[in-house]
Amino acid sequence: MSDGLTFGRYQLLERVAAGGMGEVWVGLQTGIGRFQRPVAVKLLLPHLIDDERLVKMFLQEARIGAQMTHANVVQVYDVGFEHDRYFIVMELVRGVSLSKLIAGLQGVEEKLSTDLLAFVGRGLCEGLHVAHEARAPDGRPLSFVHRDVTPHNVLVSVDGAVKLTDFGIARVAEGDRLSKPGVVLGKLGYLPPEQILGQPIDARADVFAAGATLFHLAALTKPFDSNTGVTLDPMRLPLVPLRVLRPDLPRDFCEAIEQAMRPSVDERFASARDFRNAMPVPTPEAPEQLGVLIRRVCAAALFDLEAKTERAGRGLPETQPDRPSVQRKAPPPAEPSRLAPPPATSLSASSLPPLPKSRRGPIALVLLAFALGAGGFLLLREERRPAPVTDTTPEVNVLPPLEPLPAVDASTPPPPLALAVADAGATEDRSPGALVLDATPWAEVTVDGRRVGETPLANVSVPPGLHTLVFRNPETGKSVRRVVTVYPGQRVSAKVDLR
Repeated sequence: MSDGLTFGRYQLLERVAAGGMGEVWVGLQTGIGRFQRPVAVKLLLPHLIDDERLVKMFLQEARIGAQMTHANVVQVYDVGFEHDRYFIVMELVRGVSLSKLIAGLQGVEEKLSTDLLAFVGRGLCEGLHVAHEARAPDGRPLSFVHRDVTPHNVLVSVDGAVKLTDFGIARVAEGDRLSKPGVVLGKLGYLPPEQILGQPIDARADVFAAGATLFHLAALTKPFDSNTGVTLDPMRLPLVPLRVLRPDLPRDFCEAIEQAMRPSVDERFASARDFRNAMPVPTPEAPEQLGVLIRRVCAAALFDLEAKTERAGRGLPETQPDRPSVQRKAPPPAEPSRLAPPPATSLSASSLPPLPKSRRGPIALVLLAFALGAGGFLLLREERRPAPVTDTTPEVNVLPPLEPLPAVDASTPPPPLALAVADAGATEDRSPGALVLDATPWAEVTVDGRRVGETPLANVSVPPGLHTLVFRNPETGKSVRRVVTVYPGQRVSAKVDLR
């Protein structure tokens, strides 16, 4: 048995991911009669304990995830507070995300067969349908919307299971009190127009995102992204129809995927179940064939996690594991009635060494973080490091404004900021503009020295004038500065490459 740090009945053995908001460990659940079970333990980083919004998202993730029990949704087992850390205990699944599978298929120049594509698509839609139909303990519909259905958040196992995960930014019946004004949650390349525009959404927003995800899996190319940036036209359609990219797929299958991605909400499938029923029925051999394919094209990604899981199952890691950083802090600022009161801890935080920064092994395999919860913390990025600002070459695009902002003709120079007045009673137009910001692979963004969040960001309101944007990716060590001019009522787009 390892002498690693324990959280209740859970012993942390191997860290597999760490990022700006949390870290994920392979853990070992123990019980009487020498009971042992490998699990995934997600920890909120200690310095975020004072961020009430993030703590609420973390706890909501656990609360909602615990209500979902289905083969196509990752399970949540437990949640707690110990050693001044919030933690969630989740199902540990041997497998990869669809994004890893897509990369593996690209590496061997192979595309998914109709049978396997239908199997994955039906499993994804079934998991979404279960979430959309979920009810609170008193029977009230949760009106659940995932809001971040992407290849990163759909996981497939070597046993042929398809599971939906990472419900960190989900919206439920209580409302959307976790979002910040002007910030669109989710990855722009998969979002429906109504979500990008900040309009009301329902389950059909997830249907759109599921269609975009399956399009990417089928064609091995994103439906909307291009080399020049993200297309944000509300009436956007795929750059190339799927039936052109995959003429070998049944025509009605391609049409079903494209119907799910219709710009108009009313033209999509009414539910994820309807989308599922429009797909071909896979053969009984599909689960086994999917597992074989994953092992073949994602072998390198699987090796690391399977080795760690095997050691966790024995309770004997090969080496002394890293310890999660523990920071003794006052309880979170939220009132006990709004956040679960943290229980007392018996371990002295000062006795634990800080988390070493030298061990940053790649997160080769995915921990299927859990079922529908609210807190997008599963596939966590590496620890973040400040990096020097480098490229300063302007690279911005003016896009049509979001309603109710008036349109801007990007082909002619905009009027000067200091508008001439026709008479003494006229006033200068100071209506705000908006920023649409994105980066490859992602970035932390500051506007005029104020941190506004992580890309993608859409409709970030700013006053007219010059604004300095800094995009920083701690993983790649690259930063880019952009200086843009925003005129009254104008929407400006900027995307940078930090690879």
